[in-house]
Amino acid sequence: MWTRYLPQFDVLSQLLDRGYLGTIKLATADVGWQMGADAPPRFFDPAQGGGAALDMGVYGYWFAQFAVGRPERVRALGSITASGVDDQAVVAIAAADGRFASVTTSMAVTNSGLAAIHGTAATARFLDPFVFPARFVVEVGDDSHEWHDTSGLAMRDGLAWQTSALADFIAQGLTDSPLHSLGDAISVLRTIDTVRSQIAVS
Repeated sequence: MWTRYLPQFDVLSQLLDRGYLGTIKLATADVGWQMGADAPPRFFDPAQGGGAALDMGVYGYWFAQFAVGRPERVRALGSITASGVDDQAVVAIAAADGRFASVTTSMAVTNSGLAAIHGTAATARFLDPFVFPARFVVEVGDDSHEWHDTSGLAMRDGLAWQTSALADFIAQGLTDSPLHSLGDAISVLRTIDTVRSQIAVS
């Protein structure tokens, strides 16, 4: 999950760990890119893992888990294409201790790509699509504090952060990532499996 290694999520993780946002209650994430007739065929091919959930959806479900913890309940509504892959979905997630998240994914339209984490003391809200190197603002009452990535990397250039981190983990002899573990990855995939089953994707 390369997005986890972007500097913005290092900063957000520190804010969460230090309790700066208060008790986290809600997270929201929207991820969608319109896939027209000229899109690569794999997006619409069930045999190649096509559909919104297995492509762009993973970012939204990962963000929800990052913000509120591993899901305990998942409820999804969505639609499927004529070829049998999920076209779009609106998903509600419940985690422990009364934390909730909502995730929307779509191949039918391009949505905002934005996300937010809402706590009892403050809100962290992205100003740019969170999947890529992005700015976010922390809002505390009437005050706001903006953070932005000063690396100069943009879009998928941000993969460099994951590459650097994994090289360091290997050098340390680690066999699992302390930032996004195998258990974390399996949990996200279970969420995707649940979403797909609830909107009847085979």
